[in-house]
Amino acid sequence: MAPQMSEMKCRCGRNAMEWVSFIQKNSGRRFVRCANRVTPCRFWKWIDDPVSPLVPSAMDLNVKKSQRIVKFLGLVMAASLVVIFVFLRMCLRPL
Repeated sequence: MAPQMSEMKCRCGRNAMEWVSFIQKNSGRRFVRCANRVTPCRFWKWIDDPVSPLVPSAMDLNVKKSQRIVKFLGLVMAASLVVIFVFLRMCLRPL
C-alpha cells in the first residue's frame, strides 16, 4: 500500500504521511510519520489499535503466497525464453 497524506501535522508543520507496518509484531497496523525524507522531525504515532494476533499470521501467509507466485512467474518467463530461443534457432537454421 502506498503511503498517503494524513490530516495530522508533524512537528515540522507538514502533513504527516500515513503508512502500514509490515513487521511481524505490528503487521497491518497504521501509523503516521514525518513526510520530510531529507531532514525528518522524528514525528511518529500509531493511528489505530493493536490488531488481533491472527492478522499478522494471515499477512505472513499472503506474503508467502506472493513470493511463490513471483517465483513461479520467474520460472514461466525463463521457460518462455527457452522456447522462443529454440524456435528462433529452428527458424533461422540454414537450409
